[in-house]
Amino acid sequence: MAESGRTFLVECYLPGVAERDVAAASERARRVAQELRSGGRDVAYLGALFVAADEAVFHQFRAPDVGIVVEAARGADLAFERVVESIGVGGDGVAVFSSPDRPEASPLAPGERGREVTAD
Repeated sequence: MAESGRTFLVECYLPGVAERDVAAASERARRVAQELRSGGRDVAYLGALFVAADEAVFHQFRAPDVGIVVEAARGADLAFERVVESIGVGGDGVAVFSSPDRPEASPLAPGERGREVTAD
């Protein structure tokens, strides 16, 4: 499942976030995606990029549509600003950029946020 789906970034801007917080959120996201997959939903958690200088975290998922990514992000209790489709460009790893050809964003109203992350 989610082998040929689209990729999405869950953008989180978290003042004071530490690497251990990102690791905990990443584990929650991985677990929720696995539970959804076990229930027949097509979603995979691909990991997170932590930009400490900007207090930003970008969680990456693969799924057929943005709705299931929002469901997974909320289920993992990620405090996110938005979810955007992304595409990998070049390199040996995965460089992720928003896709201008497929600008689908999360079904959140302007200014609406995902749930806040609480201390574990």
